[in-house]
Amino acid sequence: TGSAIQDLDKDGKKDIVLAGNLYDAEVETVRHDASNGCVLKGTGDQKFKALPPDEAGFYAPFNAKDVKLLSKYEGADFLILVSNNDFFLQVMRPNK
Repeated sequence: TGSAIQDLDKDGKKDIVLAGNLYDAEVETVRHDASNGCVLKGTGDQKFKALPPDEAGFYAPFNAKDVKLLSKYEGADFLILVSNNDFFLQVMRPNK
């Protein structure tokens, strides 16, 4: 699992990006793969609103292990990088 905290929409409030599933569980345990990732938009007073994937521009349904933010890349304020175990690296540009 991974997370990153950043003001993605430049409203002065920190937002949280979360991703993670666990495919490599023990044989007797089913894999934990119900997460599609999530962006929690900061609304102030330590409160957050979960954004749907299409509104957030973020969808990470795979065996995610970490989340990093890359700032100021070719006109984008941020790119969200999600590393997936034994799979490809996802690169997403969050919606504003």
